[in-house]
Amino acid sequence: MGGIGKTYIAEAIFKKISNQFVGDCFIENVRERLQNSTGLVSLQEEILSKVFKGENLKLSGPIIPSKIEERLNRTQVLIVLDNVDNVDNVEKLARGVDLLGLGSRVIITSRDKHVLQLCGVNDQKIFEVKGFNNQDTLQLFCNCAFHENYPPEDRKVLSNKLVNYSKGNPLALKVLGSSLYQKSKQEWESVVNTLRTRNLNRGIFDVLKISYDGLEDSEKNIFLDIACFFKRKYRDYVADILRCCHNSLNVLNNKALITISSNNMIQMHDLLEEMGREIVDKESPNKPGKRSRLWKQEEVQNTLKYDEVSF
Repeated sequence: MGGIGKTYIAEAIFKKISNQFVGDCFIENVRERLQNSTGLVSLQEEILSKVFKGENLKLSGPIIPSKIEERLNRTQVLIVLDNVDNVDNVEKLARGVDLLGLGSRVIITSRDKHVLQLCGVNDQKIFEVKGFNNQDTLQLFCNCAFHENYPPEDRKVLSNKLVNYSKGNPLALKVLGSSLYQKSKQEWESVVNTLRTRNLNRGIFDVLKISYDGLEDSEKNIFLDIACFFKRKYRDYVADILRCCHNSLNVLNNKALITISSNNMIQMHDLLEEMGREIVDKESPNKPGKRSRLWKQEEVQNTLKYDEVSF
């Protein structure tokens, strides 16, 4: 499940054991980064640079030269590939565990267990991340909603109802709790009633959308712009392009809809990114030119070619 904590766990393992290897690298969000036509070679170069401690190795194409393969074969490395959705990506980026040095390890996170099985990973080496238990879910939710470990007496029942809707998903708990911080009891009851009447078969998306629905219109637009165009861009750049004040970005950050790193880069969980893009897609499911935003190259080209743009 998206938002369940796969990346967080992989990062923790990486930090704990990476010093046991000669070379190491952690590649975040492989699926998204390989959607770029130049993504494969760029990621291969990034892996080689990290594994060989900063060497600037350039590739002319996706086929790695035999001399570099020989070096990999003699080097004990740790490679983490995060959010993989295609078995070919693993082969191209990790070159298969057999081609790496003795004692090397490759850790893969994916929403699709079948991808791991196709990579040759047996079921005993697949760890399925479970949702939080009841005590942990309530504590995480309360940390975000009250900045305390437990709910006040008049919010216990409402808190337990909201926690149940989150299905033990840490991302949903954090986003929902943050959106209710310092809100009135009536506003809490309204959120519970909204979730009760929605199609809960859609699960986590509906829980996450509660926080989006509570934004001002200008904040919604900024959220959608980041989801479609500005993920992993620097804060000052985004504020300048969107002509928005930093306070609006702080609102999104406080509601856990984005995170702002220590170097001021804006990050967004891929599940929230998918939700934002789905909201835009639903503006006009069959006619992309009538949507407020276009980010897929094919849709942009077709819209411009057939003059379907709606201003």
